[in-house]
Amino acid sequence: LEDVMVAAAQRRGVAARGRVPGRTGVWVGGCSSGEQNTGRKLGAVGVQLKERVTTHGLALNVDMDLTAFRELIVPCGLPGGEATSLAREMAAAGGDGQRPSVEAVLREMASDLAERLGLRMEERPAEQLLE
Repeated sequence: LEDVMVAAAQRRGVAARGRVPGRTGVWVGGCSSGEQNTGRKLGAVGVQLKERVTTHGLALNVDMDLTAFRELIVPCGLPGGEATSLAREMAAAGGDGQRPSVEAVLREMASDLAERLGLRMEERPAEQLLE
């Protein structure tokens, strides 16, 4: 899950990374495995095991208002850390000024994940998904 988010960021010129020792999710900038963290959290992963069933999820901050994160949330409870977005990091990396589309990033990540898992994506109307 982290690799899919890292790839989406890197395709847009953002030097993101996952698998940071002692951390979960996707990070940009300096990270440490100690108590202090100077990195910016770009994405989160979640895994749950309940009654022998696992569920997995990811959240990539694409283009959102980060005010609540700056004022109320400390990423992973690490002092010095902050949340960031793909749009913010693209601008900082000298991007072309185009804001990323949530829909485009979502489709790209779904396709990438399917490929990594050896699956084939197939679009269907929402009504068919509930059958």
